[in-house]
Amino acid sequence: MDQARIRRPADWNTGNLSPSSAPPCGITPQELDSIRLYAGAPIPGRIERFYRLPNAYQTFNLLMMAGLEGERVRICLEGQEPDPVYIREWRRTLNVFADIFRAQCRYRAFLTVEGCVLPPLFRADRRLNVEQLRTLGRTFAFTSISKGKCLPSFAAGKEEPALLEITLDGSCPCLDVAAVLGEGYLYAKEAELLLPPFLHAQVSGGTYFTPQQLLQYGLNPDVPVLSYQVRFGGFCSGEDGESPHALVQRLDQGQADAATVLAAICARRSLDGLSDDALRRYALWKQSFSQLVWAYFRPIWAEAFQALGKG
Repeated sequence: MDQARIRRPADWNTGNLSPSSAPPCGITPQELDSIRLYAGAPIPGRIERFYRLPNAYQTFNLLMMAGLEGERVRICLEGQEPDPVYIREWRRTLNVFADIFRAQCRYRAFLTVEGCVLPPLFRADRRLNVEQLRTLGRTFAFTSISKGKCLPSFAAGKEEPALLEITLDGSCPCLDVAAVLGEGYLYAKEAELLLPPFLHAQVSGGTYFTPQQLLQYGLNPDVPVLSYQVRFGGFCSGEDGESPHALVQRLDQGQADAATVLAAICARRSLDGLSDDALRRYALWKQSFSQLVWAYFRPIWAEAFQALGKG
């Protein structure tokens, strides 16, 4: 999803669309709508602002990033436009996350039953994200990888672009977005597999491609690009943290302030002028949201793991 793409306009119209036939791989219609929202595909019958914004994935991923470096790079430097509606309606956002993760687990089970073998996989990213991935040892947001070659324009406008060579182990939840959304999906040529947050990750590399290697990938040899190798595994079950009830209370209490801070950063394209306390509380709100996502994902993964015959 970080590869360069032109998004549908914010005033897109779904009035002439009809609901699709039954989704594949046991994925439910509700899960399919959540996938469409993340992928930037039209959602039949949905007219609320929550479902009509063109780049919902930008906000979803930003909310899962610790601290404020994501805001500094993605909003202030790269001009992304996350929207506070996904903070104000955080419960609905949480349900979208859970829908997508269930679908990813179902699709992984489908691949296992069918005996499918994945081709070489890649991801276009930023050094900031890859080094955070290395430090954490896990994914921290939904992560798009590709079965096809990276787009030559992926490095344009990115701070310290990186190209990742990817391996998935047999228990790694994933979702082939084009295969699930079917004919007419606008970004099918990206051959995108979507991974969930909280997957084990082993990162190696971090050196620059040579000009000759960049040419082999069809990239501009004058733009430095870092090379990494990443292996993704199963879900990080971990230890129990703060209770979901306490997290819900904190999210409810702080949602208005957090939405205001995000709106201010987007309007200013800067963190300057916002108080340290407001920024601190905003970062803590995001942390609580991420922790609640993890708590929601745990039982989904436990059920999926048993379904794969690995429990």
